[in-house]
Amino acid sequence: MQHDITSVDQDITRKRRLMKDMSKKKNITEMLTVAQVAEMLGISYAAALRRVEAMPGVLHLRVPGHAQRKRMLRIPRREVEAYIRDCGRAN
Repeated sequence: MQHDITSVDQDITRKRRLMKDMSKKKNITEMLTVAQVAEMLGISYAAALRRVEAMPGVLHLRVPGHAQRKRMLRIPRREVEAYIRDCGRAN
C-alpha cells in the first residue's frame, strides 16, 4: 500500500506541532536516558541503570527485533532531581 507523500508530510507536521504544544504544558516532564542520568550523578552507566530501574515513573520501552534484554529506559527528570535531593539529606 502506497501513501501520498503530501499526506504523510502533513501528518508528520501535525504530530510535530502536537508534540511541541504538549511540551509547553507544565505537567509534561522531560524524560532522560540512562546515560544522561549517569552523567548527572557522576556514576557509570551500569550503576545508573541499577538505581533507576526501581524509580517511580520510569518508562520501560522494548526495542522491536532485539533480544528481550535489549530495552530503553526513560526516566523523568523530576524523579532524578528528587533522588539527588534525598541523597543530599541523607549525608
